[in-house]
Parts: sequence; structure tokens; C-alpha cells
Amino acid sequence: MTHPNPEAVAAMIAELRHRSTADDMCGNCFDEERASAADLLAALSAERDALAERCERAERERDDARNLVAGQTIEMDYIRGKFTIAESDLAAARATIAERDEEIARLNAAVYVPGRWQCKKCGFCLMQRTFRASDGAVGVRDEPGEHCPNDGSPLWRVTEREAGNELVDRAEEYLKRAIDAEATIARLTREKAEAREALHVAVDIIMENEPGDSRAVSNIAVSLAAVSCDCANPEAWEIIRARASKGTET
Repeated sequence: MTHPNPEAVAAMIAELRHRSTADDMCGNCFDEERASAADLLAALSAERDALAERCERAERERDDARNLVAGQTIEMDYIRGKFTIAESDLAAARATIAERDEEIARLNAAVYVPGRWQCKKCGFCLMQRTFRASDGAVGVRDEPGEHCPNDGSPLWRVTEREAGNELVDRAEEYLKRAIDAEATIARLTREKAEAREALHVAVDIIMENEPGDSRAVSNIAVSLAAVSCDCANPEAWEIIRARASKGTET
């Protein structure tokens, strides 16, 4: 058995001590690195948690935005549908208005007398007409806005009923005037016959007082006899008027 060299043993002991010191130093460094790593890990974990929270918040905001967009899309579709319905209703309303305008124009033509306007206060009646100087054609002008020249009030249209009633009133007036005229003619005819009969008597009496010679009969007697026989000429009437004027003067 060989014994180790003391110097080698001392060197080995020194090396072991050096190694022990190095191991202690390495252990301290490892502890420091481990503490730093733990701090870094904690910081990274906190940052990760913060990022995860931000991601969750972003996802919630994204979901809310999607829901909002979906709601707005549904609302826009609803609005578009309502707008389409409104456009259809508007087109139908315009068509109905056009039909009503045509119906009103037809009824106006059937109800009102074209071109005839009347004042409700004084009864002034205006007939609107157009005259074309090139060929002399006359037409009807039916435009509102005219005023009465008597009182300045606006003129109103005349309906066919009003015009018909006016025609009936005129016909009744003319019928009454015709009946009155016929009665007057009958009375005058009767009076004429009575006057003619009286004239015959007067001529007979005058002729009884005239001379028997026809050449000596007075002109007034001859003129009255001519009237009595319906054969009086202008000269006979002149004699009668002259005699009548003398009698009036007397």
C-alpha cells in the first residue's frame, strides 16, 4: 500500500476547498438567477393575465360590435322593407290621384256649364269665349279668376242644374208673357171689332147728313168710309189725323 504525497494531499485539499468555495459562489449565483427568473416569470404571468384580460375585453367588444352590426343590419332591412312599401303606396296614391283628377274633370264637365260664371250677389253672368282672328272660330274658355265688374266679388261656376232651372224660369216667364199677350190680342181684337162697328154707325150717320151728289161729299166722310171698308190709303189717314188734331185743339 502506497501512501500519498503530503504535498499532493495538501494540493488536493486546497483544490477541494477551492471547489467548495466555487460551489458556494455558484449556488449563490443560481439562487440569484432563480430569484430573477421567478420575478421575470411573475412579471410575465402578470403581463400574460393583463393580455388575457385585454383579449377577453376585445372579444366582448367584438361580440357586442357583431351584435350591433347584426341589429343594425336587421333594422336596415326593416327600414328598406318599409321604404319599399312606402314607395309602392306612394305610386298607388299617385295613380289614384290621377284617376281622381280625371274623374273630377269629367264630373266638372258634366256638372258645370263650360265657360259660364255668375256673381252670387248681383246675378251678373259672364260667358267666357275665345275668338280666333285667323279663321273667325269661336270656342269656350273656361278659366277661373274672373271678378264681377259691379261689386268686384269673385265669379262662381254655374251648374247644369242651375242653368236648367234658369231656362225653366225663363220658359215659364215667356209662357206667362205669351198668355198675357194672347189675352191682350183677344181684348184688342174684340175692341177693334167694337170700334169698327161703332165706326160703321158713325159713317152711316155722317153719310145721312152729306149731300146726295157724291162729288160734294166731304173728304173726312170719304176717309172714314174707306177705313170702315178696310181700304183706307195713306191720304185718307192723313185727312183723319188732321181732323183729329183740329178736334183736339178745339
